[in-house]
Amino acid sequence: MHILATAKMSGCANTLVSPIKELQKRGHQVTIYATGNENEVKAFQDLVTEKVIPPDREAYVQLVQKQKYDLVLTGMSGIDSPDSEFIIAAKKAGIRTIAVVDQNSKYPQRINEENLPDLLAVMYKSCKKTMEEQLGDFGREAAKRSVVVGWTAFDRYASLREEFTERKRYDFLHSLTPLGIVPAELLHVHFTQNIHPDTAYLKPFVEGKPDVRKQREEMFAYEIKLTKKVFAAASDLHLNLAVKPHPGEEFYQNFTQEITKRHGFVYLPAKSCNSQQLMLAAASVSSPKSTVLTEGCLLEKNIGGILPDIPEQELEAFPSVMLGAIPYTLHWGSIYDLMQMVSSQEESDKLVLAERRKKFSVDGKASQRLADLVEGLK
Repeated sequence: MHILATAKMSGCANTLVSPIKELQKRGHQVTIYATGNENEVKAFQDLVTEKVIPPDREAYVQLVQKQKYDLVLTGMSGIDSPDSEFIIAAKKAGIRTIAVVDQNSKYPQRINEENLPDLLAVMYKSCKKTMEEQLGDFGREAAKRSVVVGWTAFDRYASLREEFTERKRYDFLHSLTPLGIVPAELLHVHFTQNIHPDTAYLKPFVEGKPDVRKQREEMFAYEIKLTKKVFAAASDLHLNLAVKPHPGEEFYQNFTQEITKRHGFVYLPAKSCNSQQLMLAAASVSSPKSTVLTEGCLLEKNIGGILPDIPEQELEAFPSVMLGAIPYTLHWGSIYDLMQMVSSQEESDKLVLAERRKKFSVDGKASQRLADLVEGLK
């Protein structure tokens, strides 16, 4: 088969990497269109991509018809995204389509009757129920087209754990000694998302949209408050804390670094190291609302979610939280207790957290199931 694969947002691209490699291994030809920004394109890792952002709807039709594609395989970056436009163009050209779901939330922003593909590859059965709840009558049709394949984005997590030997851990931490890391000490890692509305990362989203900008200003103030609360708790607990910011925080003023310096913690620039390796090397991890909560759980780390005042419906995107696989707090006053729990070195506490993580795990075969699904549409 000749397959066109495409995704814009990083999370969506992540869901396609392993399936694309599985399809290529089976002898299929896959042409990849990366339509996101520089950081989003990197989510395709070592795959060869064609960078393109078509200017109008007709351009998508031309790209789809450029080759004799048998299938268009996409992420679900949103109704107004190139992912959606490629599906619409493929349907117009009479080409079969599969969209891979990356999170069980916000379906009204991601799918409608116009961009509904032939099949939706979902992570678990309850995704269908969420579609029906969020999309109404249309949701029932979307649910009918949904096939459970599992977490394609996380197939490699079991091997990542196995391959990260004690020697690799030491070498990784030793490479960070110029930044202040001491390899022999137990490390607690906290990830931040202090993204100012005027950053280059957010500019496309807030420019000319005063309501959106106000929301991002409020979110920035919230994240700064959260960071300060976490740092205060870490200080009281005498944790050896390393802090890694979101790549989108890059700005003329480095807010996270300034707060980190005041507390005497170690600041690790976004591009200084691989986040997965950093989590594997850590004794414990904490994070606000982020995919880190999912990754840390699958990497079998003691990880806690710092989520004060976050509406429960927004937590649907984080299966480790919704399935109760990791501890988390929705209250400002419980941040200390949560960090004390996940950073504990008591064996009894570690066993309790390890038992919880069994509620959310992967078998490493989701990409194979998706490839089977693709081949079934021949």
